[in-house]
Amino acid sequence: MTHSAVYLTDLTSSERLTVWAIRRLTSRSTTPCKRPATLFLPCFQQEFQTVSQAFRDALSGMTALKLPALDIRTDNILSLTTTENKLLLATEATQNEREHEARSLLRTFLPFPSVLERMMFALTTLSACLAGSGYWLSSRAVRPAPLSNKAPVAAAISQLKITSGAALSLRQRWHRPDTSPVTVNWPVTDEFHPAMASP
Repeated sequence: MTHSAVYLTDLTSSERLTVWAIRRLTSRSTTPCKRPATLFLPCFQQEFQTVSQAFRDALSGMTALKLPALDIRTDNILSLTTTENKLLLATEATQNEREHEARSLLRTFLPFPSVLERMMFALTTLSACLAGSGYWLSSRAVRPAPLSNKAPVAAAISQLKITSGAALSLRQRWHRPDTSPVTVNWPVTDEFHPAMASP
């Protein structure tokens, strides 16, 4: 397994739920369409059946092409593998309509177009189900860079130079206040306001 220096404790609740869902959906011990069905509210269980089927199709395609199994950990492991982190980032990208970025992430370990498209459909369906249940994944310009050693996640977070306003708020709450320079991408309207101009 490849360590990614990203931990569940450093993720938002929506991101943790996404990782948990991916782990459950890719677990070979999970009974199809039964155990994961209680993941979301009852009104979204039908949609989640589609998510479960999409993941099974993607994994079946990998098996047919004799590709190695995905590097996925069990529910009780806090650290994410590189594959899990890429699947999380790809799910975030699909929810924020950045399909090209999601395909680029998946292509690093799913080189066959047929399997890649099946996984894209699975992640897109999952991201839609998450959004329908009220779980929004934030779009982040820069993610913590993988570390070669087991340094604290705060060290990876401190490497962020560009962030969103929401991510900055979470960063200040979850970690000690960091006063280092950082570029914040604030939401803006189509209209230009003089107060927003740089001096």
